[in-house]
Amino acid sequence: MTGKKKSFRMELLVILICSFILAALTEAVIMGGIYALAKLAMQEQKDSVTAEAVKDPIAFTSSLEYQDRKMPDIKSDFILGFIALAVLLGAVLVILYFMLLTRKFSRDLMDITAGIQEISLGNFEYKIPIRNDSEFGAVAEKLNEMSDSVYLFLCDEQQNEDVKNELITSVAHDIRTPLTSIIGYLYLIVFRTDLQPEIKERYLKIAYDKSKRLEQLTEDLFSYTKYSTDEVKMHYEKIDLVKFMEQMADEFYPSFKEAQLEYDFQCEVPEAIIWADGNTLARAIGNLVSNAIKYGRDGKYINITLKQEGAYAVVSVLNYGAVIPKEALKHIFERFYRVENSRAETTGGSGLGLAIAKRIVELHNGTIEARSDLEGTVFEVKLRLCESEEDKADE
Repeated sequence: MTGKKKSFRMELLVILICSFILAALTEAVIMGGIYALAKLAMQEQKDSVTAEAVKDPIAFTSSLEYQDRKMPDIKSDFILGFIALAVLLGAVLVILYFMLLTRKFSRDLMDITAGIQEISLGNFEYKIPIRNDSEFGAVAEKLNEMSDSVYLFLCDEQQNEDVKNELITSVAHDIRTPLTSIIGYLYLIVFRTDLQPEIKERYLKIAYDKSKRLEQLTEDLFSYTKYSTDEVKMHYEKIDLVKFMEQMADEFYPSFKEAQLEYDFQCEVPEAIIWADGNTLARAIGNLVSNAIKYGRDGKYINITLKQEGAYAVVSVLNYGAVIPKEALKHIFERFYRVENSRAETTGGSGLGLAIAKRIVELHNGTIEARSDLEGTVFEVKLRLCESEEDKADE
């Protein structure tokens, strides 16, 4: 409800004036009726006196002299009584009309009281009826807005609680798995005296690899927490995305060779200047490339491209591994989500890499999406090209 509200005080003043006017009109009618009845009674009395005079003139004369002496007192009492009755009747009528005309205020107050009681009991879906654009209507409107705000806040709190519990469960599971292996292999090394040196060395290697995986999980968890809560201070500067991506491709050369993958970087523009935090953007693109390496081994080939679409630079990372189901694509950027549930050594990560990449891209006012079909799985990042100082991302 918008616009100027009717003033409660002005409405009361108008109602009070109307009450006086209606009371005056009603009293005039009533008192007029009383006057007419009194006049009729006096006429009947006059007719009676006339009849008496005709019957007995001497007695009538004596009675008339007596009535003349008493008449001033009778008139005075009548006038005083009439005035008192008029004042009392006027007061009663004003009060009666005032109460009748202010019934809507009582109804509005009862609605507001009932609404407050419902809200206090936790029924935040209850809405106080807004019957008019008065100040009471404004109060009801604000109470409804407060109820909606409290309800949304409680829903967010519940959702955050669910997220926290889910996070704790996922972290506990991911930590327990490598930790159990580490403890098991170290136990064998310490307490099995009959183990051959080469077996001990293999067990130590496995424990070391599990420890590194545990370290990576811890680092990803801290990174996700920082990016999700905006604890990371972004330092934006002009970056040529062409040189940036060339450097990224060179840095991942050993990883491509280790995974026995061929890669190709194709650039369709001579330069692509953007405002970005180089370190965090490198983390996001690096996560996408690492993800392509993990899940694209079967395809034997990784294709990285940089092109321009309108006012945006588009970075694509394409691999030819297994197709991601459509249902899984909806959740691919959620924390701890993995398409492959086996958590194999070659592909089992923390489940936070893509979630971190998505958050970093959002901090750069960009977008990220994934597509997967028989022609390959591609992760595409769009970042706005820098045209002027006004295009700089908000720090």
